[in-house]
Amino acid sequence: RLYDRIKFEVIRLKKVLSIFLVIATLFYLSVKYQKKIDEICKKYGAAGVSVALIDSGKVIDTFTYGSAVKGKLPMNEDTKIRIASISKVLVGIATMISVEDGTMSLDEDISTYWGFKVKTKASGDVITPRAILTHTSSIISTDDVSATYYNSMAQRLKSGNGIRTIISGNIKNNSYNNYAIDVLGMTVELANKKLLDDILSERLYEKMDIDAAFYAGDLKDTSNIATIYKADGSVGKAAST
Repeated sequence: RLYDRIKFEVIRLKKVLSIFLVIATLFYLSVKYQKKIDEICKKYGAAGVSVALIDSGKVIDTFTYGSAVKGKLPMNEDTKIRIASISKVLVGIATMISVEDGTMSLDEDISTYWGFKVKTKASGDVITPRAILTHTSSIISTDDVSATYYNSMAQRLKSGNGIRTIISGNIKNNSYNNYAIDVLGMTVELANKKLLDDILSERLYEKMDIDAAFYAGDLKDTSNIATIYKADGSVGKAAST
């Protein structure tokens, strides 16, 4: 009996030591990773960084560096950061939700959703959601922010002033186009008679417990938004805008 008792205690001790070893190893790796992240961020002058370590679909550790808002808010694992061009993925998701619902078709002329004929220049050119998603549409790119508003966007499409003389959908005409994605986003909203934020909230964010939005004011928590800083350290876009 004494032998069995000792054997049991030894086994339990081994388990405790194994667990301790795992915890100690994870702590060591966590410190090591944080140190490396700090080194990289300092080297390249990052204002703030948030990193998630994911294994088999689960977040097993998080690391942060710097400030979300300099002198006011440190970066943390829940800080909201503008994802810039990655938002194209969300426009794509909203488009495919619309396709699955039968509200849109990838190969339909976007004129159908705008309620007027989009004036193209090349004979046979038809601008479709598929062409926009593949960056092969004839829509001319522009950095003019005012062109993203409905009236201006509609005028560019209706007049043909914002259209290239090419055939949309031809891979040879591929050209990265931020503005065309804006047009697609507006097209999705017109087809659904809903804002992109509403579509994505209902079909994606709420189901995945994500607090996200195209407009900062639509976030549930607006107190933890990172300011965008330029390379020289000046403010590119304030957290409140």
